[in-house]
Amino acid sequence: HIAAEMAEFVYLLCKEAFKAAIAPVFLLVNGLVCGDGGHRHARLALITNIVVKFGLAVPFSRWFGVAGLAWSTFAGNALATVILFSFLRDKACTLNFRGRFSLRTFVAGVRYSVLDQFNMLGETLKMIVVNRFVVSHFGESYLPVVAAFSTVSMLVQFAAATSNALQPVMGVYFGEKNYRRVREVAAYGAKFSFFVGLGASAVLLAFPTVITGFIGLNDPELMAPACLAVRIAASFLAFTELCFFFDSYFLYANCFGLSVCMISLDSCLMPIGLGLMLGGLFSA
Repeated sequence: HIAAEMAEFVYLLCKEAFKAAIAPVFLLVNGLVCGDGGHRHARLALITNIVVKFGLAVPFSRWFGVAGLAWSTFAGNALATVILFSFLRDKACTLNFRGRFSLRTFVAGVRYSVLDQFNMLGETLKMIVVNRFVVSHFGESYLPVVAAFSTVSMLVQFAAATSNALQPVMGVYFGEKNYRRVREVAAYGAKFSFFVGLGASAVLLAFPTVITGFIGLNDPELMAPACLAVRIAASFLAFTELCFFFDSYFLYANCFGLSVCMISLDSCLMPIGLGLMLGGLFSA
């Protein structure tokens, strides 16, 4: 249900998608480095990734169009990955890449990675449902409203940062079987994630134009529905922050069933259900 001009743009973007193939490598190495205590390298890589992506996106898009956006993303991921690999030369690094294959290790890795894949699947499903809802009820011109909604949804990464920062500490306590300290660290992380989400919700409910201005939305006709979308997404931000944190916590504790429940609530069921319910209610 999209116009030919937009379909052509999507086609060009998909043609350049192969340049994003380095992104999984960056994410994998970033997780390994963080888990090994290389937070300084991880922070530097993340900042470099963001600066390079956004710094090159504007000039590259003007010179090369959609391909420029793909190349700026590739450059950011590639440079960040190089920075992460430099951690291997650090004296504190315990990572050791061996040239051998272990089926048992592979199966264990797949077992843990399935949850992340399920998370990504939930995020994809959420955006498909929200996109179809907006296009079928309001038309293609309202797709920037979806961008406002999805931008707020990405703020859940604060909880991801909290869980990544606490992962080495919790790993040590799990190894020592000091479960009292594990619960204390988890309680600290949960409270921090919840109150960060609560604070972000309060700010966005009061000032939704922060997001519309960030994404460059200036159309007066779309401003009101975009602000509504921001408020809808912000209304459950504190809860999704909490779910995202406990998703990681239950994964560390080998409680896969509970982790899947948290992922489902955070990435898919609750945002889709509440978002569509409130969107249909207020737009009626």
